[in-house]
Amino acid sequence: LKDPPPKAAESFERDSSLEGKEYDVVVIGGGITGLAILRELSRYPLKLLLLEKEADVARGASGANDGMIHAGIDLKKGTLKWKYCLAGNRLYGKLAEELDFPFKRCGQYIVYGSLFERLVGTYILFKGRRLKVPGVRRVSREELLKAEPELTWAKGAIQIACTGVTSPYEACVALAENAIENGAEIALETACLGFTIADGGIKEVETNRGRIRAKVVINAAGVFADEVAKMAGDQFYSIHPRKGTDLLFDNKLKLLNSAASPIPTLKERKSRTKGGTLVLTCEGNILAGPDAVEVPDKTDTGTPKESVDRVFGKHSRVLPKLKESDIIAYFSGLRAATYEEDFIVEGSRNLKNFIHVAGIQSPGLTAAPAIALDVAEMVVKMLGDVEPKKDFKPYRKRIPRVKDLPLQERQELIKADPDFGKIVCRCEEVSLGEIKAAIRRPLPARTVDAIKRRVRAGMGRCQGGFCLPNVLKTLAEELDMDYLEVTKKGKGSEICLLETKGGDSDGV
Repeated sequence: LKDPPPKAAESFERDSSLEGKEYDVVVIGGGITGLAILRELSRYPLKLLLLEKEADVARGASGANDGMIHAGIDLKKGTLKWKYCLAGNRLYGKLAEELDFPFKRCGQYIVYGSLFERLVGTYILFKGRRLKVPGVRRVSREELLKAEPELTWAKGAIQIACTGVTSPYEACVALAENAIENGAEIALETACLGFTIADGGIKEVETNRGRIRAKVVINAAGVFADEVAKMAGDQFYSIHPRKGTDLLFDNKLKLLNSAASPIPTLKERKSRTKGGTLVLTCEGNILAGPDAVEVPDKTDTGTPKESVDRVFGKHSRVLPKLKESDIIAYFSGLRAATYEEDFIVEGSRNLKNFIHVAGIQSPGLTAAPAIALDVAEMVVKMLGDVEPKKDFKPYRKRIPRVKDLPLQERQELIKADPDFGKIVCRCEEVSLGEIKAAIRRPLPARTVDAIKRRVRAGMGRCQGGFCLPNVLKTLAEELDMDYLEVTKKGKGSEICLLETKGGDSDGV
């Protein structure tokens, strides 16, 4: 008997839209790593396809993390995590400039309040230098308070200037859109269900939309990477999910300007987590977390009260003015940890055209651009005689945000398209024009959550309580769907259950 795929095959809608198609490269997994690889490969004249089983990209760990671009100060020298984290950190500035997604080099303070913690800070300082992390230095209490006035309890800190923060789901969408603009294809709600193996390699990828012929297959399936490897008869690692919970605070709080974390406790230093951080996101919200809890279920993204209490308790000691009533959302993601606690980036030991990109847990968001460079090099060697395209388009422009535009530019935009003058989401000041633009992009937003992740409608204090009906209405009209067909995040998450009063089609 064949081993069951990660999700029961019968739960996916089936059609033959991909049956018999041929591709040079098939990438399995639409997280930050798979998308960075796809975009890097789109530099070459190759026929590319990315498979993602969910209704949008960044639906796993890539869309449920704190967005930090790590410095690598907590890693072990010589590991792939360390190698790719340092390299990826350096690449983010240029990448964000090319693809026009949010990124800022905010820096991080590891804060201490006692003599013992100061000694631990000294160890962190020397470790950072040994790991070749740039911009690591000690700052005095006076210098710290100039940067972070709310940390009045602190005696000093270790500053890591190269730490950054991005919007992880916006980075994923940017990579996806640019890859599509350069000829790549992305098949959403399309799952890898098995492989046809012949002559020492993968000949076909079986999906719920038909069998695809592929010259090279890349396994970037996150927590399911080991199960995809098993389907190919090439499993040499196991993924055990590790849950992390984050808390998002109202953007009215003006308590933090960068990222700050306490000196890790002995227990935290022995655990498999960096201990979590307070970070000011690119959008102006304080985000706290994550913690680290081993879970048996690869689909368990529930948020237990114990984790919320633990994360809030730890970080409210750093910022005592934080209040639970200021939490507007909390969420959990699953790290794809291997028992070796390192990344796996290598060609198959048994199949000539299969590449594993697995165990990509934190700092995977940071590492993805650097991993993509190496994987693209592997693919080029496997295919042979492939030169970069001369017409590759490295730049992509994001949807204009009305609230961020200077007055004159805002007026010109609204004059050109009056929909940009109609505010749908009051909390985040998102216009109807932005929502429609998200639906019309190279990778169209087709769910309420996809709109939320692209233009922030529903991200504010009321979490969509006000704007949801109009977002739903716009999706239905733009995609020519019935209201009952519009979903929050894909099949099984329909928002409207049934019609009630039998009103006309103009009402929701």
